[in-house]
Amino acid sequence: MESDPSRGGRTVIEGGRVDDLKYLKDHQIDRNQVSQELSKIFSQMYFDIPHDLRVNYARFWLSLIAGNSPEVLAQRRKYARLVANINDDLYPIFETAITGRAGLETPDLDALGVKTGGRRKSLLDLKNMNNDELDAIRTAMVEREGLIAAIFSLLRNAPRRLVMILKLNDLQRALDISLATTHGASRVFIIVARFCAFAVHEEDQRLLLERRAKQGLTTDWIVDYIKEWYNFQVFYNGLRIVEWGMDARARAVKVLLWLKGLRERGWEGAFEVSAGLQT
Repeated sequence: MESDPSRGGRTVIEGGRVDDLKYLKDHQIDRNQVSQELSKIFSQMYFDIPHDLRVNYARFWLSLIAGNSPEVLAQRRKYARLVANINDDLYPIFETAITGRAGLETPDLDALGVKTGGRRKSLLDLKNMNNDELDAIRTAMVEREGLIAAIFSLLRNAPRRLVMILKLNDLQRALDISLATTHGASRVFIIVARFCAFAVHEEDQRLLLERRAKQGLTTDWIVDYIKEWYNFQVFYNGLRIVEWGMDARARAVKVLLWLKGLRERGWEGAFEVSAGLQT
């Protein structure tokens, strides 16, 4: 449908669902790229929230990226309290709600039969979710007394903007699964981490400028300013390098899938396997 621009109106353009793998294949659209662009959009929406919540949530997310240590574990719980009034008892549930995975601090997943390939220390250690981990979460939901009530308590006490973030996280993970992406489970987490790193950098810069206004330009201030800028650049650009590596691996996986499809299903089958339409 078309209309006269001078009179106003709208134009209807044919399209498809973002998780329609056949549509993406027919139009030569990279499903990995679709997932990443949606993750960027969602990440920008995360930060359309009050300043204090945005900064504390960003610091919490970056603590999930960092490897486990007593200091990091304390930071995670500290910012969980600041973000959502989460106490230590509810923290594992909150972490799972944010990441959609069994908690990074859970020590006994292997004892429960979950094959994790070793203890996960950060979001970057997560592999694609397997059936064992999914079953463990489902079993905990059913068998752990008071867990359902604790989840409702978490949602009831959390700020509404945070509940929106939890819903966006869940939508983002569901889309990544539906698109059968090849870039790995932690790829979308790194996109969020880059936005979080920038939010924390802006806040640190603001605090430094306030300090200069009060104390003047001092040697200590210059050292702290350079240190903050350097740490941000190293971390932010380090994440970009990790992204490039993951994207290169994702392309290689798609090539291998194409070759597998060519060997097992012929020319047309190769493109369907590569597009995630067949296994």
